[in-house]
Amino acid sequence: MADTLLEAHRIATVARDQGRAALSGNEIRIIGRLYTGALARARTDNPASDTTVLADTPAPWAPGSGPAVR
Repeated sequence: MADTLLEAHRIATVARDQGRAALSGNEIRIIGRLYTGALARARTDNPASDTTVLADTPAPWAPGSGPAVR
């Protein structure tokens, strides 16, 4: 997401430096595609079913992660 924000900022800065009050349609499409890609990556990297902080570490409330009950 940081790369997306930096690229959006770069595009906007260039437009301002050129004295433009608005982004072009193409620039808006580029930024939209960057955000779409960043959100897709976030969903892939952070699936809703994963309740652990670290992939190989079970969450403390997960079944089987506490002390054995005898």
